[in-house]
Order: sequence, then structure tokens, then C-alpha cells
Amino acid sequence: MNLRGRSFLRTQDYTRDEIEGLLQLASDMKRKGHGKPLAGKSLACLFFNPSLRTRSSFDLAMYQLGGHAVALHPGRDAWAMEAREGVVMDGEAEEHLKEGTTVLSRFFDAIAVRSFPKFQNWAEEKKDPVLTAIAKWSSKPVLNMETIVHPCQELALALTLREHLQAPARKKFLLTWTSTRSRSTPPWPTPRPSSPASSGWTSRSSARRGTTSTRAICATSPRTPGNRVGPSA
Repeated sequence: MNLRGRSFLRTQDYTRDEIEGLLQLASDMKRKGHGKPLAGKSLACLFFNPSLRTRSSFDLAMYQLGGHAVALHPGRDAWAMEAREGVVMDGEAEEHLKEGTTVLSRFFDAIAVRSFPKFQNWAEEKKDPVLTAIAKWSSKPVLNMETIVHPCQELALALTLREHLQAPARKKFLLTWTSTRSRSTPPWPTPRPSSPASSGWTSRSSARRGTTSTRAICATSPRTPGNRVGPSA
């Protein structure tokens, strides 16, 4: 299996055999060790939104595999960026994403992106505009660290299901979560990223061919269309 040079934006871009190969590689590396296959390689991690687990895991993974990760937070320790084309940049953005991506592509071996939808215009946000733009303008592979989907979390959950259930086929999988409450009055649940629900939903089919039936239960805001998940067929 040779996936060199390919971006990892969503698991649906990969065949089932390729996903199975990635899961087997992860399992083998956990069991046998991994050495330093990324020695001399560098990764630009663009965090348009905060992160705890994903940033920690990417930093540690690059270090443990011999590479180096640089975390950048546009609007904080890096210039705020405009993703739309053909617009007048008279707002907070100091740099256009096209130029920024071109520069990072020359500096780094890959670019990782974390950018949540704001749930203000779902018709546009469901197109994943920031991730799509970076993938378009980057000459290096682009990795999704969570946007409207979270493909790395999907792989991690699929591997966990395989490890703990051994044979996930025909097993039942319950996905349940609840949003946090806002500080406003009344205390309605606030919009949350759509990717955790999507990841749980998608990982069931990645765990093994013909895997579990899934039912999801959630308590969340009506403003978060990406979080509405119902029972599977």
C-alpha cells in the first residue's frame, strides 16, 4: 500500500482496502514499535480553533516518529487569514489564505488544518471552505485535524472498536453525547462541532466490513445541523 503524497481530508476519499491497510499499519506499529520514519520531516499545524487532544497527539506523534511539528494559530501568533477569493480584505485578515498556504507549502512537508464551522451559513460551511481552499492551494499533502469531520478520530475509534470487540461485525454501537450550556439566559445548549458525531457514525463502517448497527442519541442545539444523527438502517 503506497499512499505517499496523498492528502487525508476525509475517510470517504479512501477505499475500504486502504482504510484497512491504515488500521493494520497502526496496529503493527503499536505492537512492534515504529522507529523514526519521519526523521527530517516537518508539519505545519494550522489551528483556526483551540485544541487539547488533537494538538497534543499531533505534537507527540511527530516527535515520536522523528519529525517536527509547528503549531500556528491564525489571528493570534500568526496573521489572521482570509479564505474567500475575490473579496476586499478590509476586515481583520492581514493575509490571504492562498499566499499563506503557498509559503507553508515551501517550508513544510505537510500541512494539518483544524477549522470548525460557525453554523451561520450551513449551505456554505458544509463545503468545508477553509480546508478545501488549503488543499487546493497547497503543493504538499494536507491533513484534516477536525473541520466538519474528524477523519483521524474516525481511524482511532475504528481501531479501538477492533481492539476491544475483536470481531465488531454484528455488534451494536450506541453513540450518545450532550452539548454544554451557554452563559446566556435562558441557558440553551450552545452549538458544538459536528465532527464528533460524524466521526462516531463513520468509524462503525471502518472498524470492519459488515460491522455494527448504530443508534445515536444526542441533546444539542437546533442550530447545529451537523449534530443531528438518527438510527442507522
